[in-house]
Amino acid sequence: MKKILHVYPKLNIGGTEKVIETIITQLNKKYTFQILTEENGSGEEVFKNLGIPIIKIPKQDQYWKLVEQFLKKEKFDIVHVHNYKDMGNFQKVAKKSSIKIRISHSHVARPSSKIIKFLKRIKSYKTEKYSTHFVACSKEAAQWLFQRNYQKSIILKNGIVKNKFTFDEQKRKEKREELALNSSFVIGSVARISEEKNHFFFIEVLKELTEKKKNIVWLVIGDGPLLKELKEKSKEYHLENSIIFLGSIINVQDYYHAFDLFVLPSKYEGLGISAVESQYNGLITLVSDSVPESVDIKENILERLSLNKELWVQKILEYEKNYSRKKINSKEFDIKENIKVLERIYDL
Repeated sequence: MKKILHVYPKLNIGGTEKVIETIITQLNKKYTFQILTEENGSGEEVFKNLGIPIIKIPKQDQYWKLVEQFLKKEKFDIVHVHNYKDMGNFQKVAKKSSIKIRISHSHVARPSSKIIKFLKRIKSYKTEKYSTHFVACSKEAAQWLFQRNYQKSIILKNGIVKNKFTFDEQKRKEKREELALNSSFVIGSVARISEEKNHFFFIEVLKELTEKKKNIVWLVIGDGPLLKELKEKSKEYHLENSIIFLGSIINVQDYYHAFDLFVLPSKYEGLGISAVESQYNGLITLVSDSVPESVDIKENILERLSLNKELWVQKILEYEKNYSRKKINSKEFDIKENIKVLERIYDL
């Protein structure tokens, strides 16, 4: 069996971690996996339950020396790096350690000025020099990170196990009873609570919504550096009874059934895997126009909106009056199809 090392600084519960989990779940009978991190994370239990060794090398003065020692000792066939900040340095060390296949994977597409793009081009030089393969979740993510080589990039859609997200009326009933949501119109979000996910825009939307409709509840799944500040803002706006903070949840798929609508008002995204999951649950999904068009599973339930508060309020009130769930037939992001793209690289 080939030995493959995935590299990511911290395993929390987020989109990149979900991609790594899905890859390993689909392929762990064919390859041997390990994960290299820098610090403890809230999502490690998922990988431990899969029997995947997690190795930690904390950032320190001797970091790259320790990484090189580790790589030479373990003799990996492939490194698959997801941490764009240190990607170039890692791939340089991986090449020095005689690892033949060195995959750099872009999960992000940020809006950038000409100056930022220029600086990114300089910073990404090592990544593009020392990687053997470029993978991205979307065309936009490839262009953002691999400016010289984006046309050589392989687009690996963030595939999901479709059946895990198929809507279930009984699960909906159970989860809504558990959370005391039976009479509420529930807006769900699944995202790290950080600047780019734009929760503070949506709390402004919610404030206006609850002035018009008292039965609206925002179910917030996720953790992150801005959680405390978001909770404080909810108190300032007297929204404590209209927001439920659930934190990081491993079995997030069970909660989509309880939603009536899904929102992702991000400032930028590489793709937006939670918006894919919500669509496969049959949910109307509202995303910002900064989320790539490629997130659409083509079932006419996704709408991209500019970040205009009044527009979001209007759209949500329209959907609140006409709640519906759609049966999904799309195979656009079915992992069984998309994983074949990565296997072709792993099998080289």
